[in-house]
Amino acid sequence: MMQRIPPPSPDIVSAASFFGNAVTRMPLPDIPGVGGDRSVDETSDGELLRQIAAGSQSGMRALVEKHSRTLIRYAWALVESPSDVDDVVQDTFVTAWRGADRIALSGESALPWLLVTCRNHAANLARSRSR
Repeated sequence: MMQRIPPPSPDIVSAASFFGNAVTRMPLPDIPGVGGDRSVDETSDGELLRQIAAGSQSGMRALVEKHSRTLIRYAWALVESPSDVDDVVQDTFVTAWRGADRIALSGESALPWLLVTCRNHAANLARSRSR
């Protein structure tokens, strides 16, 4: 007998894994103190990247506060465990820190670059585990 799956609530993400496995439903974590602080929106991502390239920890902190919640939600759709989510998001921000002077934004936001970088780190993680 097939089990009925209730429609997802706003707190549930429905996501196929990166390599096309079956769709899974998992609750999104409530992470206190992470992301969602719109007071940092006053500084553009381009300016934050310039600050980061100059070694500014406060610029990096602002970029993390501005985009971490979105990246965490995106990483949940790509990897299977909370520790993998942490690793992929952390690797994404480390890549931004190390390459801030080479990141070319196509618009005002660094988010598209961060999302692609996050996806690449998730793919690298999956590849390394399949070997």
